[in-house]
Amino acid sequence: MQYQAGYCRRTSHPNAPIPLTGFSNEAVRLHTAITEDICISCVAISDCITTIMVISLDICTLRDQFSTLFRELVSKATGLPEERIFIAATHTHSGPGLYCDQFESVREYMAKFCKDLEDAAREAMADLKPAKLFAGSIETEKLNFVKHYKMRDRVTGEVSCIGDQYGTEVGKIYVDHMTKADPTLHVLRFAREGGKDVVLANFRAHPHFTGGYDKHDLSSDYIGAFRMALEAMYDCHAIYFQGASGNINSSSRMSGDRLYTTCRSYGAALAAAALECLGRYMKEVTFAPIKTKQLKVYAEINHTMDHLAAEGKRIWDLWLETYDRELCNKEAKPLGITSVYHAWAIYANSRRTKEADGGLILNAVMLGQELAFVTYPGELFDSLSVRMEDNSPFQTTLLFGYCYHHMFYLPSMAAYKYGSYEVCTTRFQPGTGEMVADTFVEMLKELKEDIT
Repeated sequence: MQYQAGYCRRTSHPNAPIPLTGFSNEAVRLHTAITEDICISCVAISDCITTIMVISLDICTLRDQFSTLFRELVSKATGLPEERIFIAATHTHSGPGLYCDQFESVREYMAKFCKDLEDAAREAMADLKPAKLFAGSIETEKLNFVKHYKMRDRVTGEVSCIGDQYGTEVGKIYVDHMTKADPTLHVLRFAREGGKDVVLANFRAHPHFTGGYDKHDLSSDYIGAFRMALEAMYDCHAIYFQGASGNINSSSRMSGDRLYTTCRSYGAALAAAALECLGRYMKEVTFAPIKTKQLKVYAEINHTMDHLAAEGKRIWDLWLETYDRELCNKEAKPLGITSVYHAWAIYANSRRTKEADGGLILNAVMLGQELAFVTYPGELFDSLSVRMEDNSPFQTTLLFGYCYHHMFYLPSMAAYKYGSYEVCTTRFQPGTGEMVADTFVEMLKELKEDIT
């Protein structure tokens, strides 16, 4: 028995200006240029009996309607069952706003994007070649950081958590970051007979370099820069899967402490780390039949601010009418609502139920006796992934975030000590994150027990 691997990547660009996604003002932020390519990357992996496909899309999130449609299209194109198709977003905040279908340009692009996805999946299946599988990990330096700082009020001395501040707020003094981020870069290499190697990278850091309320570049951010740099240095096909980056950014440091200020410099640095891993830390994976397991876990909805549901809807409607952040914040802050998106979350959660809207689809896949990956449908906090990896029965366990569908943020219990944007807007009650991490471990143990 041996592995097989097939690969295809398609560049997929719109023919007319479309909205960009990632900063809540999609309808007024149309792209004017394309910098880093928007790509659809597919890898088919087979043990000659069972075949799976992992797909990386340069979009911000995989909303439910897209998740269902995309899996149906890939299944039809490849003949694979939908439960063996794992589609993930790279989470670029400068990606195409596919769901803004009030724009004719988006409807036209969506049709093209779907066609490109079908073609890429079909070609990846046709490209299957015998392959040896290698896995390795490397600890990077200064390539990711927790998004939040501790700041001390100059007058009161009170310490609070401030998110995504690139300089000291007026009246506050920078203390330090709350915690360190896990710096591990995981690398898989499929060494194929008669074809280029396929190198899969798994890392955790938000792509924020090309995004912003006033930026209009359509871009895959450092993900595209990473692919280009690694392929130039190693002569391979590169594919990237975002990790547990719910509270992790690439550039959220004080301005004087940032080493990388462009997506291309950051992508090149990450590619250099992957290259070092390929040269020093790779070990061949002992063959085992591919096994998959899927669970739908129902989590309790966060209803703590239901009493503000009507106000949340009013502020969100005001935002959609004006896109005036200052005006909306003026309406929100006296109510204890921290942001426009928090207003939307309060309103949306008030209408949700555990049974209808609390379902998290979790996947676990065994690729070898020492190797597995899991998928989370949203933005898992870094420490939860560490908890899962530390207790996994496999030597190497990858986590693909933004995969299969999308359920937004899932904070750790520790995050509630300081509060944050993610804590305010999560769909779920505290403790859900730890439950999910432990559920992953149980799923992985069941897969491990199947090895004969």
